[in-house]
Amino acid sequence: MDVDQPGKAVHRVDELWFPDGNIIVQAGLAQYKVYRGTLARESSIFEDMLSIPQPPSPDIDLVDAYPVVVLPDTEIEVTPFLRAIFDPQYFPAFPGRTTFDDVYGCLRLGNKYAVDHLRRRALVHFTSQFRTTLEEWDSCAYRTNRANWAPAEIISWEAAPDNDASFLLKCIQVAREVEADWTMPMIFYFLTANFDVLGTRLFHGTTVNDIFVQISRGDQERLVTGGEKQRNAS
Repeated sequence: MDVDQPGKAVHRVDELWFPDGNIIVQAGLAQYKVYRGTLARESSIFEDMLSIPQPPSPDIDLVDAYPVVVLPDTEIEVTPFLRAIFDPQYFPAFPGRTTFDDVYGCLRLGNKYAVDHLRRRALVHFTSQFRTTLEEWDSCAYRTNRANWAPAEIISWEAAPDNDASFLLKCIQVAREVEADWTMPMIFYFLTANFDVLGTRLFHGTTVNDIFVQISRGDQERLVTGGEKQRNAS
């Protein structure tokens, strides 16, 4: 198998390695043995991809006698995406608690592979962090006991558990990709607040969990202009 990461080995993701699975999916160095029919049913993109007959070839990699379908996405995206497909309890609907990595993977790949119910669910979670007004933001807080809290007051995922503001670059990139334009003002607000912390990463990009992220030139210019206005107003 052709891999470009010396010193690392291909590994199986145990929770997504079903003994009776009938297709091997690989993302980076992670392999998953899952069900071909389920992928095709959930995603029209996978349905089309898997319907293309593959002629026998000695050059095709096989694992457990099955051809390996290599995705161009990263393990940190694909693992939560596939877990949400094969385990309905894994990625709860809002206001259930989740994580940024799960939201990001399900949102980006749900959009890319046309798994609409995952895209919609992830989008609601994503939006809970980036409200459309400061008044809404001020009233928001995640609470373990949500019995007496309205959905509008809940943030369902932790923003940066490692206190690394680089995750905001992933947020703006995925928001542009899925056209979640209503989240942009708050994302820009947070980016401006972390302007000095992020430094050159705002303009040259950075790698976050094996994913290279870089905001567009247009967004860089908007960020600089907005930051100047915000500083002048303070």
